[in-house]
Amino acid sequence: MSSPLDASNNVKVYDRTGKDVTTSGKGIAVNNTITTNQTITDNREGAATGNGAICLATLDVGALHAAIDAGNLGGNFNGILYLTDISADPNGLTAKSGIRLKNDGSLPNGGLTIVSGNPVYVQGDYNTGTTALVQPLSNQGSPTNPTVNDYTRQPAAIVADAVNLLSNAWLDSNSGTVPAASNSTVNAAIVSGILPTGNGYYCGGVENFPRFLENWSGKSFTYYGSMIELYNSKQNIGR
Repeated sequence: MSSPLDASNNVKVYDRTGKDVTTSGKGIAVNNTITTNQTITDNREGAATGNGAICLATLDVGALHAAIDAGNLGGNFNGILYLTDISADPNGLTAKSGIRLKNDGSLPNGGLTIVSGNPVYVQGDYNTGTTALVQPLSNQGSPTNPTVNDYTRQPAAIVADAVNLLSNAWLDSNSGTVPAASNSTVNAAIVSGILPTGNGYYCGGVENFPRFLENWSGKSFTYYGSMIELYNSKQNIGR
């Protein structure tokens, strides 16, 4: 299923055959999980281009999960959602946009693949079973336990221009500073771009492949998945 949005925050929804379903049950169900026109500051982008303001469209993964379970996306939903802001500057210099995944502790049975031509910002524990009341033991110093006890980790992938990981402590109001992170866990494959080594810059290696905007000193980030670099980032170009 595809959901492009434009500079006026109009969201169009297409099914996997390319049919416009924006005003149908499936389209309405997807649209109800997306909040547009939220802004954060990405210091990495600001340092590189002088413009760190990122306009986000936030996908409530928990609400999407509920819609899938209720059959509101139809019985043939294949678990893939392509979500992109087509108004973003393709060169990452002026209008900067991103897709945020939030309320994403649990994924639907069968898994979920999120794909975007924009950078993706993953906020909080992902695919762990985390709720407001419970987090995995990996967030308490036990990295071999990356899920809540009664949660079955689902197949998951995030494919994007770049993938930025925000901790459970993230607050939009603190963006633009270097806020303190909290222990967090992500269980998903990441397919993303990089800024290649060259012109006096080092790409940062695997430890810089997922991008971070917080101070993680004294905190732990637990990751289970595969990280694959297939191309150069075009929009998230901060080194």
